[in-house]
Amino acid sequence: MSPMTRTRVDENDVILPIAAAYYSQRASAGLIISEATYILPGGKVRASQPGIFTKEQIAAWKKVIDAVHAKNGVIFAQLSHSGRSSIPEYNGGLYPVGPSALSFDSGAHGGGAGQDEPLIPKELTLDEIDVLIQAYHKAARNAKEAGFDGVELHAGNAGLVEQFLHAVSNIRTDEYGGSLENRMRFLLDVIDRLIAVYGKERVGLRLSPHDRLSDQMDPDPITTTALIAKEMNKRGIAYINLLEPHNKFDPYIPYPEGNPETLATVRQFFKGVLVANGGYTLETGDAAVKNNEADAIAYGRLFLVNPDLPYRFKHNLPLNTPDGSTFYGKTEKGYIDYPFHESALLRTL
Repeated sequence: MSPMTRTRVDENDVILPIAAAYYSQRASAGLIISEATYILPGGKVRASQPGIFTKEQIAAWKKVIDAVHAKNGVIFAQLSHSGRSSIPEYNGGLYPVGPSALSFDSGAHGGGAGQDEPLIPKELTLDEIDVLIQAYHKAARNAKEAGFDGVELHAGNAGLVEQFLHAVSNIRTDEYGGSLENRMRFLLDVIDRLIAVYGKERVGLRLSPHDRLSDQMDPDPITTTALIAKEMNKRGIAYINLLEPHNKFDPYIPYPEGNPETLATVRQFFKGVLVANGGYTLETGDAAVKNNEADAIAYGRLFLVNPDLPYRFKHNLPLNTPDGSTFYGKTEKGYIDYPFHESALLRTL
């Protein structure tokens, strides 16, 4: 189950009790990856997003995880920080930070909420970078305290880690900027701290090499992805979760036409589990696995509207119809009220 923003949190970004039902309903997934969970104040991009840095947030997540485990499910926490995409209005007035003082003005996050002009983020000092690396380490420890089975580093979708990776948002001249190897240093430093908490077998990495969200653009995603794959292979992490260009499947997020595939690049250099994500159906997902393009497929919206998706896939049953107007909100509607197939209520996988 792919990470999906659902915004069911309270005013302190504590995930709501109904999340226990939502995630446990989907415990038949081979692996659940939580929605993007931000690691410290100032790191969120939306008005409502769960955190994992207060006692209340950790305790609420524990109830969710206990519910998933009660149904023999496995769940990883996706750890995130939005960097220059963070919006002060949503972060108690805290100003956005980034690898460099470079703004952006397009994409879903462009300009921020109520902003006429793009915000110019504060360039992180070396000491502040170290603080953030330590914050990821502490977030992993908090995730472990809550009971998460592992963690996934969110290094895509215009977040802080991706901002370090791309020259369009990183023009530093120190050890965290310049060459691709240097721009990748932040990612590697964070991954190493996550491994220190969970061990390499319980750490995953999320990438979106072809992303164009919030002006993030890599002119050579293949070279970047290849180098990351090599470094992740050295570390022996559990998996790489790769978001593919949606224009292969649907127009939900605009991606450039004609970019080369990156699945094969990761496959060549990374020997761990390769997870493909991006609008797959049962048929296209099966084909990708059978053709050895990927080891597993992550499903997002299909899991959102079909809590029993593996059962429906296994028995070739019809799928529920999504209601996009309820994807985000605070209530049970469109969250825990999508029905299980009637036959799934009488049988188990």
